[in-house]
Amino acid sequence: MRPTQPLPRTSTKQSQRPSLFNHLPTELVYHVFHLASASSRTSCLAICLVASWARRIALPNLFHTVVIKDDTAYSEFENYLSNPSYVLPNSSVIPTSLVNGVWMEGAEPWQCNRMSSVFEACENITHLALQKEFFYQLVRSSSPLVGLRHGEKRISPRALARNQDLHITVMDARSIDWVLTEHYQVEVGYRSPIFDKVTHLRLAVIDSYKMLIGLACFSRLSHISVPYYLDGFHKARHLQHILELKSLKMLVIAVATDIIREASWKRLEKWVRKTRETDGRVYLVKPSSVYIRDEWEAETRGGESIWDRAVRYTDEWDRSATA
Repeated sequence: MRPTQPLPRTSTKQSQRPSLFNHLPTELVYHVFHLASASSRTSCLAICLVASWARRIALPNLFHTVVIKDDTAYSEFENYLSNPSYVLPNSSVIPTSLVNGVWMEGAEPWQCNRMSSVFEACENITHLALQKEFFYQLVRSSSPLVGLRHGEKRISPRALARNQDLHITVMDARSIDWVLTEHYQVEVGYRSPIFDKVTHLRLAVIDSYKMLIGLACFSRLSHISVPYYLDGFHKARHLQHILELKSLKMLVIAVATDIIREASWKRLEKWVRKTRETDGRVYLVKPSSVYIRDEWEAETRGGESIWDRAVRYTDEWDRSATA
């Protein structure tokens, strides 16, 4: 295998030094850089600094997972969608098809169209981490009977017809009941089709498990993760109704063991052990990071998922109890 063309030179000074890349096929170098840039955001940013040709390889991977936390980040993302000048020449890749995961926060009332615009544009999106206002907007803008307010935009039938499953993380679900109950009583045929697409739901923050009465909206929900950190409000017995969901395969309880009291941890362990005697769908896990965004980014970029970590952690927890 021989290189079809020499690798670009970045400067006269650099070209005076022999490069190992000159002894490798160009296609192989491109492939290695592509794999490295896809492995992590840090690697991708480092490769962007190597040379302009390396930057063109790395940038699409940089946008595989997008973090939008303020107006500046959203504007940069819009520019990427509309003017992807760094896509490799003669590439058949559609820029918006590169986006697989989007983290969105910083919602304001006048930003109501952002969620629908992102969902409309990114045809291969599967992972969404949303402030609850953006989750609410995703449901509203896809509901056939909801009367949209001034400035709101409805998601097109074409975008809603995509067949990929959705993994949704809601950052602040303290009052998620106001998102769900508005649609829970609606006839199934008139609900947002988003509910039928969500298979994995992670709630990062919640006041009480009693707020989750509307989960039956998610007809295909197979995995749900809830936090456990408030001794007075997070009562394990209030999770029992979640296990009534017929589609459910995993209920993961993410335990902040560093802030809960030992007595609360013991009560939770007791409930989980008793429940698992007849229902093995309940799992425990410890967060891998104190920052939910770091954990979410690592997972969407190919790292171990919270579901896999929960299986591993619970297996070790079970073995330690019988040792």
